[in-house]
Amino acid sequence: MEEIFKDITEYEGMYQVSDKGEIIGLDRFDSTGRFRKGITLTLERCNEGYLRVHLLKNSKATHFSVHRLVATAFIPNPGNKPQVNHKNGIKDDNRVENLEWATRSENMNHAVKILNRQLGGIGENCSNSVLTNKDVLKIKISSLKYKELSRIYKVSLSTISNIKNNLGWKHVICKEVFKTGGSIKGERNCKAKLTEREVLEIRNSKLKYRELAVIYNVYVSTIDKIKNYRSWKHLS
Repeated sequence: MEEIFKDITEYEGMYQVSDKGEIIGLDRFDSTGRFRKGITLTLERCNEGYLRVHLLKNSKATHFSVHRLVATAFIPNPGNKPQVNHKNGIKDDNRVENLEWATRSENMNHAVKILNRQLGGIGENCSNSVLTNKDVLKIKISSLKYKELSRIYKVSLSTISNIKNNLGWKHVICKEVFKTGGSIKGERNCKAKLTEREVLEIRNSKLKYRELAVIYNVYVSTIDKIKNYRSWKHLS
């Protein structure tokens, strides 16, 4: 089905939102008379896991949640409900068919009854959780700087600090870190940066080692070991 774009309210002729969750800037002349070529805008992920975008008007930038822009443009709201719910629980899936207007109580009930999330729950079971237990395990054992971890996992520096200093996610204990002898294989090892599916994709790929290293964010030597069965040997 062809993607449909509509003007964003109060930004008509400047920006449009699609029913797939894309935001574009239109060809136009800005307030200084300079011509601006239309582009697809880059979306940024906020700490809660939702996508947002910055729109510029009269030299002032304002950020908007993408799911609200999609819902406002494409979904009627006769009951004037204040929140937008993601039906499948995936916070960055902003397709119009995945969104619905909801009251706060409807949104919370959906998280509990449909998505089996616990309000005020612990860790990844919390309805507002951005990280999974596996993410937290990797953060705890990582030697990367806090700022780099914050960028990779798209959470605040304070979140990384709390995890590292055991002030948050205390229930996540990486017992597997202390096992030796290579008894924990593949993605079950919390040090693993790749999933088994990704390893199989790498083995079957015809791309160059360097290209694969960039795509999967690992070293070229890691790709070489996978390709030549010097690591992940349990996967055939």
